[in-house]
Amino acid sequence: MVTNKKISIIGGSLAGLTTALCLLKEGYDVHVYEKAHQLEPKNIVLSLFPNAMRVMQHLGLYDELLEKGGVLNSIHVLKPSGKRLHTNKFDNYYPRPVCIRRFDLQQLLLEQFPRERYHTGYNFDYFDQKETTVTAYFRNGQMVESDLLIGADGTYSKVREVLLDDAEDLTYSGYTCWRGYTELDKTLINSETWGNDQKAVIINVGDNRIAWWFTAEEDPNTSDEPEGRRNKLLRIFKDWHAPIDELIASTDYITKQDVYDRTPKGGWYRGRVIIIGDAAHPCTPTTGHGGCAALEDAAVLSRCILKYENPTDAFQSFEKIRLPRIKSIVKDARILGAIGHWSNPLAVAFRNLVLQRNNKSKGFDINSYQKYFDYDVFEVEV
Repeated sequence: MVTNKKISIIGGSLAGLTTALCLLKEGYDVHVYEKAHQLEPKNIVLSLFPNAMRVMQHLGLYDELLEKGGVLNSIHVLKPSGKRLHTNKFDNYYPRPVCIRRFDLQQLLLEQFPRERYHTGYNFDYFDQKETTVTAYFRNGQMVESDLLIGADGTYSKVREVLLDDAEDLTYSGYTCWRGYTELDKTLINSETWGNDQKAVIINVGDNRIAWWFTAEEDPNTSDEPEGRRNKLLRIFKDWHAPIDELIASTDYITKQDVYDRTPKGGWYRGRVIIIGDAAHPCTPTTGHGGCAALEDAAVLSRCILKYENPTDAFQSFEKIRLPRIKSIVKDARILGAIGHWSNPLAVAFRNLVLQRNNKSKGFDINSYQKYFDYDVFEVEV
């Protein structure tokens, strides 16, 4: 299909680039506008489960992801002592799930996208809609007119702010997250360690590269000074199993981010403007499906735009399809996050017993991955 319809995407990260590639594949005149002048390596690592990997297959990137990332065969749930409580096995799933640093995935997506269509240094300011067009205005003085505008600019989305003005709806999870990325001359098991108020996740991303993220309950905007992030983490996770202290000590750059989500309510579009990914529905990282949901959004939205000439029809179809699933993803992540940060000794003992017996807890089934993995965005009716 060849179309003259021009589509502007605000945000050149995972959701934006994937949407751009899906639309470009269908022949649309699509451009991406990113406020940063260049992508910077960060410590964020994504779990791309089978539902997300189907989108990568659609874009012809499946084999490259298997090479560049770490294939996820299993995750062991441990106690701080290192004793195993439970193992989630993924080796029988296809497409194979992969863990990869977000920066590496962005670079892979950028290699597939025409450089002249990816515009850096474009910090979005506001938009103005007319009956048949929408114009985006940027702080560098540029303006771009297009048929549709897609906001894929993350949790603190400026497009959302202009579109919906509901920033106060963000909900603090109760915990903050430190992230690191390092190399060790060893292969570690993929693990989640659940303590009292704290959690530690260790993931292999291929070639002895290890990504980790540790969480602990504290008030938002809490400073790590004067002791510093490294010393603070060594104190919080003192006496936890190896190699947690080694990972902290060997990481050059540790980032920190308070964890927020948003109760999905829909209403993600107005006229010719729509928001997707974290801009629409930020999610806590406990189920590893925030990035997966963004990839699903990209594929579903491109299919809706392809089917419906009228943007209202396309966006209504997108929201009708996506909202129930997003509600489930955000809810499950909240529940699992709360359970992982229980502090009452009796509650923790009960949680550990449930994990060992592979049962359900507080309505969340730790073996319910099937409902996520079986989802095929290309089989959903739009």
